[in-house]
Amino acid sequence: MLLIGVLAGSLASAEERHLGTSEWQVLLPVAMWKQWTVKTGVVMALTVLAASGLPAVLHSLTPITDPSLAGWQLPSGIVVIAVAAGSLYVSSLWASGLWALLATIAAMLPTALFGQQVLIPLRAWMGRACLSLWNAMELSWVGRANVPPRWAIDGLDLLLIVCFLTVMTRLALENHRSADRPFGRTLRHVLLLTLLAIVGVALSAGVASLQGVRW
Repeated sequence: MLLIGVLAGSLASAEERHLGTSEWQVLLPVAMWKQWTVKTGVVMALTVLAASGLPAVLHSLTPITDPSLAGWQLPSGIVVIAVAAGSLYVSSLWASGLWALLATIAAMLPTALFGQQVLIPLRAWMGRACLSLWNAMELSWVGRANVPPRWAIDGLDLLLIVCFLTVMTRLALENHRSADRPFGRTLRHVLLLTLLAIVGVALSAGVASLQGVRW
């Protein structure tokens, strides 16, 4: 299911460059950002329908009864969309869909390790630090009624993820409409996305820690 998201994103930009159709698309009397919006929307729609929606329907019709697979579960829609968005960005850096696919698969491991070894510990540490700060500032006078409910915190997390993926696809457009792909620009994009991920995790942890304030 995740491989479907990888395929949908990897072929979207690089394969057009490989077929020689990306150059004349720039000359069309349609703004490039509109073309890119349609392309991105198609990639995300195909990913959600094929990688998340169809398996969910099939699983509801024929649930898994094998005890050895009791812990198996469908990946969430936001996960497959994130995979497709990341694949789309990698695709904008290559001139062949095959190389974009291989590069995406190769990039998934270090990305997962970064999330596991950096972002998750950072969120836990930031949550504890903010909780200590809120308690030291004696926020008890605010009252529990003003604490963000769980749905608001989950909504903030979703909003931060959507903003991050939007920035990623915007950077992919910058690569897609350019004939050259210098290393300096790619490095700048990676650093910017890394900074956004760290800031988003810190902000989410800080807001979520309000629920643990001593009243």
